[in-house]
Amino acid sequence: MPLPQWPTALEVVGAVRAVWPEDLPILFCTSATDWLTENPEDTREGWTGEDTVRFAEKLQARGVDLLDVSTGGMVRDARVVPGPSCITTP
Repeated sequence: MPLPQWPTALEVVGAVRAVWPEDLPILFCTSATDWLTENPEDTREGWTGEDTVRFAEKLQARGVDLLDVSTGGMVRDARVVPGPSCITTP
């Protein structure tokens, strides 16, 4: 799901890459998912892992060297569905 933020983020990365020394890395932080689409009880369409992969490819093509990916926290009332490889708090 392409979101309106994609062009803005990609434009910023392009502007930074244009003035940032090539021998210094560009790092970008993003969320892997907002936990809307992954929750079968939530009917809202959200940001998915597949969206993050497509976004990461666009970021890399524009010169991002390292992607710091976390998850959750983008939608206050989203419910995280625990599963394998899912970090949860007790």
